[in-house]
Amino acid sequence: MVDGKTSSSSSISASDTTENKNLLEFYKRKFDEYQKRDDKFKEKVDKHLKDLIADRHELEAEVLRRGEKISDLQKALVELQLSCFEERERVLKLSTENEELKKRETKLHENIQQLLKVTKDQNIRDRIIYILKEPRVQIGYAYSGAKHKS
Repeated sequence: MVDGKTSSSSSISASDTTENKNLLEFYKRKFDEYQKRDDKFKEKVDKHLKDLIADRHELEAEVLRRGEKISDLQKALVELQLSCFEERERVLKLSTENEELKKRETKLHENIQQLLKVTKDQNIRDRIIYILKEPRVQIGYAYSGAKHKS
C-alpha cells in the first residue's frame, strides 16, 4: 500500500502538473488575447485623442482667424461711422450755406426790384427784366449815367 500511495500520489502530481500546465497555457492565451484587445483599444483611444487634438487646434486657429476678421470689421465699422459723421457735418454745413445763399438771393431780388422801381429809363428796365428772366444772357450794355440826366 505504501507503494500504492506513492504511485497514486505520483500519478496525481503528474496529472496535476499537466492540468496546471494546461491551465497556465489557457490563462496565458487569455492574457495574450486580452492584452491584444487592450492594445487595440489603446490604439483606438490614442487615434481618437490625436484626432480630437488636431480638431481642437483647427478650431482654435479658426477662432483666431474669426477674431481677427471681427476686429477688422469693427475697425471698418468705426471708420464708416466716422465717415458718416463727417458727411453729416458736411451736409449740415452745406444746408446752412444753401439757406444763407437763398436769403442773399432773396435780398438781391428785393434790391433789384427797388432799383427797377427807381429806374426811369424804360429800355434799361426792360433789359434788366429780360436778363432776370433769362439768366444765360450775356450783359453787353454799357450804361453811362451822363446821357440820361437831361
